Amino acid sequence: VGQTKVMLHRRDYFQSSMGNLLTDAMRDSQKTDIAFFPAWRYGATMMPGKITAEDVYNIVPTDGHVFTYSMGGKGLKTLLENILGSVVNKDPYTRVGGDMIRFSGMKLVADLAKSPGNRIVSLTVGGKPFSKDAVYSVASAHTRFQNAPLFGASKVKDTGIVFVEELINYIRKNSPITSALDDRINILGFQ
Repeated sequence: VGQTKVMLHRRDYFQSSMGNLLTDAMRDSQKTDIAFFPAWRYGATMMPGKITAEDVYNIVPTDGHVFTYSMGGKGLKTLLENILGSVVNKDPYTRVGGDMIRFSGMKLVADLAKSPGNRIVSLTVGGKPFSKDAVYSVASAHTRFQNAPLFGASKVKDTGIVFVEELINYIRKNSPITSALDDRINILGFQ
């Protein structure tokens, strides 16, 4: 279906080249402000070279649909703070998140030395300053927060689109793939 010029992997703690590919593809296909995808660690690393349909089904071996929804800025920040806490809290019994959720469309700076709920020190969406009063369009797959009232998602829609098929289309359209680690997330003191 295409080629990759770079190694695609999932093994980094806060972002990965594979996660960036997945979320960029979803945000592009749905034309949303933001896209989320879980930070799963399964799946073989792909070395530079050809990408087959079988490779893509190994990257996302489920038939999960893409969901779109609206999320207010306040709920979005609460979600991101909760995920950060689930990943980095000092108490191991409160660390339930594994790795940081993968995302596209935002730039987040966090200071892990700050108290839970106050770790995000800078956030932009689509290159514009974050606003707790704004409403953002979101696409996601394999996530549950579109159904969690805590985060204030509204206008939730199951698009019926199987994400792996959208990923194949994105790779065909954007080959060769050059996804890399970038500045979408910066953890202060964690370089």
